[in-house]
Amino acid sequence: MVNVVRPAPAGGVQPETAVRGLCREALELRSALDMECWISSLLGQIWEQRRAAPPVDELDRTFALGASMMEQIARYGGPGARLALHAVACVDGGGLGVRCGQLADELARQRLPRWARERGSVLVRKALTATVPGDGALICLEASGGGRIPHTVTVFVDLRQGGIAKHVHLLQPLDVWARDAFGPGGALGARGVTLAPARACERVIQAIRRTDEHEDPILGEGFVELRALALGRASAQAGPRLDATWLN
Repeated sequence: MVNVVRPAPAGGVQPETAVRGLCREALELRSALDMECWISSLLGQIWEQRRAAPPVDELDRTFALGASMMEQIARYGGPGARLALHAVACVDGGGLGVRCGQLADELARQRLPRWARERGSVLVRKALTATVPGDGALICLEASGGGRIPHTVTVFVDLRQGGIAKHVHLLQPLDVWARDAFGPGGALGARGVTLAPARACERVIQAIRRTDEHEDPILGEGFVELRALALGRASAQAGPRLDATWLN
């Protein structure tokens, strides 16, 4: 995964070199899935600062923290700026995504890569869950579509922390690794059970919501970096985007 520039505290003004660096990183992207993972990491860094969000009525925390940086990218307007804004618009489900879509449209003279222009919808086509009693549950969402290679987003729900989402990983399709992971002889030691994709997506959204509402969650691998990607996959399948006051 590409490393992204960490936002300044409270979403403040960025050094010009940081804005240019972020836009250069955008130009290195080669696919829709790469773009989504890349910007999910940046959105995760903003999410980590959510407790410092200024009290702005009717605006979600990600907007309050990230809007000034996105406006700065738009004002810079150099190579990669439109793609960076387009990436946020594609992944963020709240006000920041909407605003970035508007800002990207204002930079219409910058041509997006073909894979970004033709990025279509993605669907969760298969879902599995495996539960270890007293420990947690793994929810697996296999997705494809819109020019993306098939992939699986896995979310570990930690029962010891009240059912929060603790880990998120991006893996190959289930057929590649599920046989070695599930069952009595599998690495997880738990049986994989097929779920309806919509139900699995609802469970992922509920678990991430519990993480967001937890005062001091203990988080593991990949959660911060892939939180936005997991929400994007799950909310696209589970129905209309949820209330942005917690979603972001």
